[in-house]
Amino acid sequence: MNKEIDFKEFNLTPPGENAEDFIQKFISVLGKIVSVKTGGAWIEGIELLGQFITPQLEKSRREFEFQVSCALKELNQRQENILRKLYEDEAFQTILRQAFFIALKTHRSEKFKALKAVIMNSALNEDTSFDNKEIYLRLVDELTNTHLLVLNFIYDFRDKITAVDSFEKYYNILNKGTIDATVPFIASTIELSTFRAIMKDLENKGLVLISSELHDIRGVKRSVALGIGNETKEDKGLPFVTVTNHGRGFLEFIKEPS
Repeated sequence: MNKEIDFKEFNLTPPGENAEDFIQKFISVLGKIVSVKTGGAWIEGIELLGQFITPQLEKSRREFEFQVSCALKELNQRQENILRKLYEDEAFQTILRQAFFIALKTHRSEKFKALKAVIMNSALNEDTSFDNKEIYLRLVDELTNTHLLVLNFIYDFRDKITAVDSFEKYYNILNKGTIDATVPFIASTIELSTFRAIMKDLENKGLVLISSELHDIRGVKRSVALGIGNETKEDKGLPFVTVTNHGRGFLEFIKEPS
């Protein structure tokens, strides 16, 4: 039989400025919920959890509103009457709503900047299909900062990457900057197998093409069909990683228009 709870114990008065008191109360309530598991306790706990996450949600909302305001101001400076057009554009409104929900899930400044770029490019680039715009927006949501760093590295340094025939060598370059002082560094907490997973993730999303000749961290061989977009190699025996047309389109779309 479930223990009866005096719900007066679950005082949900907003914590105000005393965050320490609120955290202690939150931990105490969680303990009661875990030990008793009554329906009422769960409801009270969820309400308190809402108080726990609301400040960050509000902060993310304000940052998104700031980025959108900047985007709309810049768009208005570029094209007269574009805001009236966008107000009546259902496709643009869909992109804006989707970007809003993505913004609520992050604290990363890089993602807010990417969302601003996608909003501006969605408004200006009528040649890009709506499907592509939605895919690019989804990628902003799904990819980590390290995904973007690796993708940009593969594209920006494509002419300087030589004798890189394994995941491990790519990993070492991004840890030590051996080919150029401007090479970005990945976080030291990203170990080799995680780096490989990031590279494979980029491939699975159609952003890069990894040749079967690239040595795996365990020597695993696999076959990959060539010819995606304009990606070709005269000598198919040489290992390579290249950004696809889809990947280039994504990189362009998350940069603010010049």
